[in-house]
Amino acid sequence: MGRINVSEIDDYQISNSGEFFQLKDDGDSKIVHILAETPDDIDAFVIHKVTIDGKQRNVCCLRKAGDPIDYCPLCAAGVKQDVRLFLQLYDTEDGKVKVWDRGKSIIKDVETFFRRNNPLYKAPAEIIRKGAKGDQKTSYTIYPVADKNYQEATKDILGYKVEVCAPDKAIILDKTYEELESYLKSGNFGAVSGSVQPTQPQVSRVATPQAPASQKQQFTRRTW
Repeated sequence: MGRINVSEIDDYQISNSGEFFQLKDDGDSKIVHILAETPDDIDAFVIHKVTIDGKQRNVCCLRKAGDPIDYCPLCAAGVKQDVRLFLQLYDTEDGKVKVWDRGKSIIKDVETFFRRNNPLYKAPAEIIRKGAKGDQKTSYTIYPVADKNYQEATKDILGYKVEVCAPDKAIILDKTYEELESYLKSGNFGAVSGSVQPTQPQVSRVATPQAPASQKQQFTRRTW
């Protein structure tokens, strides 16, 4: 579960608190291509943060908006939900695909950019940070690029997106009900014997074609 549509973001009343995309200080900027056709294509997930082997990891929440709380062991245990957007960006500086982990407020800037740039990926965008390092009020602005040195792009030029959510070795871990139960009991994702999962609607999953592995890519790649 976990993955939601951008239009569903407001159904989750939650405060916001590849290689990752970062702008580290006030005034820092980069020119990128947003790897999506429309804002609805951006990877949006409801997640929980858990600690595994001393490291904080993102885990998909098993509930959808309106589901009973016991559909997800972490929700039932009181572990906070969070809605996160993972924008995939082609960095024009080094030619790498990077993932930008943002709260739901960023979607307004993406939608503003989209109104003049459809599809999103075609036109280069400059992302500018406003706020010093550590400033909790830091914001970002996305501008169209007027510089003729930066050309419009096609999907073939931009390459593959990364697989954000997967059972292992991903930005977000996609774990089963039993694995989440195990985490609560033992601190790891081994199966818990004798656990009973509440009845949930069955959701079919369509396999995504996988691209060949790349030595330069940290996460599994996928077509888009």
